Amino acid sequence: MAITLDGIRFSDDMAGQKKLAEHRKKYYTRVVTGYKDAYDRKYTGPQKAGGQGWVTSKIQQPTYGWIRKAPYVPPKPAAQPAAPKPVSTPAPSYKPVPVTRASNVTKAATPAYNIANDPAYKALQDRLSGLTTDYQKQLGDYKSQLAGLTGQIAGLGTQLSDARSAAEREAGYRQQAEDRLDAIAKQNAYNQAMNPQVGGVKTKRSEAYEQGLTGRGSTGYFGRQGLRITNLNL
Repeated sequence: MAITLDGIRFSDDMAGQKKLAEHRKKYYTRVVTGYKDAYDRKYTGPQKAGGQGWVTSKIQQPTYGWIRKAPYVPPKPAAQPAAPKPVSTPAPSYKPVPVTRASNVTKAATPAYNIANDPAYKALQDRLSGLTTDYQKQLGDYKSQLAGLTGQIAGLGTQLSDARSAAEREAGYRQQAEDRLDAIAKQNAYNQAMNPQVGGVKTKRSEAYEQGLTGRGSTGYFGRQGLRITNLNL
């Protein structure tokens, strides 16, 4: 699509767009005029590897405009051929009265272009100042939130250290209890080995002893059935 700028028509082909870019670079300045909502889609990796797949996020995309930085001066027209000389006329019979012209009349100078007086430039400066103030306020809020999160992380670190110490103490108590139980079990095994019949319980050692006596024709040392200890309080 052809574009007309400063009275010049630029075609939509490559040559015309190139001339348009050169013209804007020479007489205009590209600036940010605002922001608009846009969406950005990124691939963060598979979920099995800790990613979230395709993620769409809302971003602020800047819009651009052009502000004139120098007045446009059209090129000088080509030199025209000299006009033919007028035909000489005979001198008049009377003497013409000379006309005097004021020599102090000067042409008013065209004021130079000043970008600071451009209303569009002033509006842009006001918008940039407001955006800067908003960004500084948001930055202060983010810093306050970061300080609060830092304090929470420090408190969690202290709680984690206390929990780790308590777990270590509990593991030590559990190990002492297991050692105590092992010692008691070993003592009980030793006592049972030294006393085959304790508390009315016959062990393999006592049964083998009785079978040996029966095989020899003995019924025991104390009477017909012998003396069997059924209860013993030590």
